[in-house]
Amino acid sequence: GPVASQDLPDEILDFLTLFNGDWDNKAQVEKGLTYNEFFHIKMIPVDIVALRPAATVFMEGSTIGIVRVLAVGVVSLESDGTISVTRYNFTDITKYTPGQFNPKDIANITYADLHGDKTCAAAFEFAGSDTLVGEWPECSRTYNDGKHLTYSDMFSCDHFTISVTLGVNETPTRVPVYFIRNGPRYPLVRAPATYVSPCDKKESG
Repeated sequence: GPVASQDLPDEILDFLTLFNGDWDNKAQVEKGLTYNEFFHIKMIPVDIVALRPAATVFMEGSTIGIVRVLAVGVVSLESDGTISVTRYNFTDITKYTPGQFNPKDIANITYADLHGDKTCAAAFEFAGSDTLVGEWPECSRTYNDGKHLTYSDMFSCDHFTISVTLGVNETPTRVPVYFIRNGPRYPLVRAPATYVSPCDKKESG
């Protein structure tokens, strides 16, 4: 039926292409100059029936094997062409271990299994066909003036960087945390057969 074939717009598919895969900062940690904390981030496009027509991405972030983030990002294309991502945390993360979570298990969850702050969304824009820049607020951490701790992100096809830009108690990062994608991207969901990603265009010249 029409619901099953809700193709996502190219802008969201381009976003999900860049915002996709298993990422870590191992190369930077091994250099030993700035960071000694090992971060691993997994981002997988998923189709969650109860959350349609929204585009959704599963996000898992761990530090030294401890899950710090387990969430679903709801991705929207705004009228000005920017992309917003609202993070919904799972209400219970105690039963998951890093890397063991199967996205098929979340195909049937509903908003009742999640909690998020709709007023606290990340905002991204394309700085080029295969470069995404944005700001990601840490919604659970608010300062006296009501502002959130904010990370500045830049994604390209095979790497991305994160910097702490705003935070009273956190020192801004001297150099960004540098992540490299390991292995292939996860398959896109709800993409029309004609869709060509910006990274494929780049690779085919």
